[in-house]
Amino acid sequence: MVGSAFLQAGLFGEDLVWREADGQCLTLVITEAGLRAIGVEPEAGLSEAVATVVEAKAHATVAPTPKERRSREGTKQALLIGLLRRPEGAMLDELTKATGWQTHTVRGAMAGTLKSKLGLTIVSDKDVARGRVYRIQG
Repeated sequence: MVGSAFLQAGLFGEDLVWREADGQCLTLVITEAGLRAIGVEPEAGLSEAVATVVEAKAHATVAPTPKERRSREGTKQALLIGLLRRPEGAMLDELTKATGWQTHTVRGAMAGTLKSKLGLTIVSDKDVARGRVYRIQG
């Protein structure tokens, strides 16, 4: 690879993202020695400018692109979502009866899958007539 020869010769600095291969980010930044090797006189302050950019990139984090998650039709999870999307919401005993799950499983599905993985906002209210009611907001 040509890039590795330049790196070994000290003509480039491996600091900024140039490309990604095997989960590793690689960037080539020409150094002052590299500029001189190709007959270009380095500008004053080039090293400081490159160092500033390198420092900023070193502290930046790249967030992974989240995959869009959707619920499959005809599953108990879809049934749970359907009940929670109703304007009147659903009580915990309604959710356990509809899914056949135990109460801790329903609560876990709401907190883990629906809230954390699917990003749904679940609210609960105390209804005087019905008791605690859960619903998906929005």
